[in-house]
Amino acid sequence: MAITPGIMWGQQLSPPVWYGEELDPAGLMNLLARMGLRSIDIFARHVAAYGVPELREALGESGLTCSCFYIQGDLLAEGDERAEVDDNFARGIEAAREIGAPVVFTHGTQHTREGDEALAAYINVLRERNQQVREAEMTLVIENAGRLVRTPEHLLTILDALGDDGLCVCPDMGNFSIWGVDELDALRRLLPWTAHVHLKDLHPDYVGNEHGRGVPEILGQGVTPIAGVIELLQAQEWEGAAVWEPGPHDEAGITAGVAELLRLVG
Repeated sequence: MAITPGIMWGQQLSPPVWYGEELDPAGLMNLLARMGLRSIDIFARHVAAYGVPELREALGESGLTCSCFYIQGDLLAEGDERAEVDDNFARGIEAAREIGAPVVFTHGTQHTREGDEALAAYINVLRERNQQVREAEMTLVIENAGRLVRTPEHLLTILDALGDDGLCVCPDMGNFSIWGVDELDALRRLLPWTAHVHLKDLHPDYVGNEHGRGVPEILGQGVTPIAGVIELLQAQEWEGAAVWEPGPHDEAGITAGVAELLRLVG
């Protein structure tokens, strides 16, 4: 199976409660594995909550892999905040390496910045962060998000500067839906640099959201052409994790979304 079906550990799964029962990481990951998933995206906050050893044990017990590790922080911060971001990024890289994540995801800049000047500054600092991640033998990815990087052209501008240095992208299909971007055309153009895919299926109420944010619908029930995305990935024989980003769904919604992902992947 070229496409690895996975889920982002967020929204109603974080902290994990399933039909009233509080789950530890092993309980959650075993549940997801029984559903048929093969990977999970983990945030730095989960390391803070549970520690690397417990997360590694849960991954090993369940058979899931950590397909991507998320490090939060505004890369364009200054002063004391910049020092905190630097420290968090370094610790995040080490945690990702210990957990066995092949991909590191940086988030926290695109939703707080906007404009060409900020984009140029973002490219410069990404060069440094990308080198840090490469030295740890992992791949750094960025997504289309917020107002700073909302179009495929924005991502291609960044890739033109840093793609040869190994920077890759994680197209968020639902974020393209927010801005009325042709999702399949965008993915097709970005596929050579795509190391991870977010299958956010945008709730229709969030099309055109002025803040560049959106709430996901249950997979297959929103406005994003998720089936077409999977068909394109399969036609191009793309290999990697296609990860559903769930929203504030209940247990039945999570179960339905996972089932749809597995149906599409085949």
